[in-house]
This record gives sequence, C-alpha cells and structure tokens, in this order.
Amino acid sequence: MEDTAVRIFWAADSTVQTNDITTYPQTGIGQVFSLYTREGVVLSNHAKNGRSTKSFMDEGRLAVIEGQMYINAARKHHAHPVLITPLERRCFVDARHLGMGAHSDYVAAMKQTAEKNRVPLVDLYSMSRSALKSAGEPDSRSWYMYFDAGVYENYPEGKTDNTHLRYEGAVRFAGMIAQGLRELGGIYADLLLDGG
Repeated sequence: MEDTAVRIFWAADSTVQTNDITTYPQTGIGQVFSLYTREGVVLSNHAKNGRSTKSFMDEGRLAVIEGQMYINAARKHHAHPVLITPLERRCFVDARHLGMGAHSDYVAAMKQTAEKNRVPLVDLYSMSRSALKSAGEPDSRSWYMYFDAGVYENYPEGKTDNTHLRYEGAVRFAGMIAQGLRELGGIYADLLLDGG
C-alpha cells in the first residue's frame, strides 16, 4: 500500500527538537507543531542539539552554501523547502528593550539564500523579537528555560537559559511559524488547521 501522507520534515537545532522526560520541561517547536496542522499531516522531526555548527550559527559563515545544500536535498526528493529564520534569544538590556540580535548576520544570509534560490521564507526571528519586546523581560521568562530553584525536579537549582523553550514558548513560536506558512498560501497554508 502506497504511503500518501503529507509530511513535514524538520532539519534544525535544539530549539526545535523533540525532548523527553530527562530534559522536562524543555519543549521544542517541532515537538508541538502538530497543534497547528490539519489531520493527515505527519511530522518527522530530525532537529537535534548540535546539528547546527555553533560557529556557523554565531558567525553566519557559509550560510549560503548550507542553505543551498538543504534546498537541493529537499527538491531532489520532490519536497517543497521553506527556510525559517532562527528564534531570537532573550537578550534584554533592561525590562523592555532587547540588545543586538543574536543571529542578525545569519538571518540576513538566510534571507539572501531564500531570495537567490526562490525558496519561501518564514521570518521567525523578526516575529519572535517583536513578541519578546511586547512581553518584556519578566513576562517572557515563562516561554524559556528560565526559572527559580525548586520549580522543576530536573533542575533543583533553577535555570537561566535564554535560548531553549518551555511548553508555553514552544507553542507560541510554533504558532508564529504556522502564521508565516498561512501567509505563504497554497500548499503551505493547506497544511494547517483552519483559523489556528
């Protein structure tokens, strides 16, 4: 019997990966994205911590080459690639203002890659920066692995991680990606629940 399922394949880093009980409450965007997809869409999450080279992410080097590799691989398998800019980190300089974006050079390279290769792009980076500014420093902590001692058994001393997400943040940022796909229209919007 032929498999006719519509599939979404994630190729990303630890902010998207599926977590297990050992890292609870850490939750990846790909782990919760099915909340926004219609019935019959199967998610295949290959995101993993360390899959993106740290220097590549931090310095934005070779972004165009890396983008070209992913795009060619997707097209070779008759898939429809979409580039998604990275999630912004909590980089507040005070209660309401964010500092220089952690991935700004990389984001610029991704946008150039998308344009050059005629690939749709969802700008999660800009959407997440806007959401962080609106929420402010204290309220955005609940989206990330940022909490006091004694809140979670796995982290008795607490955690001040401004990169990785808890469930609320993963759902919020997955919703932004869904919004971006909906705005692309066509086959991308067709993956999603109506009005989600």
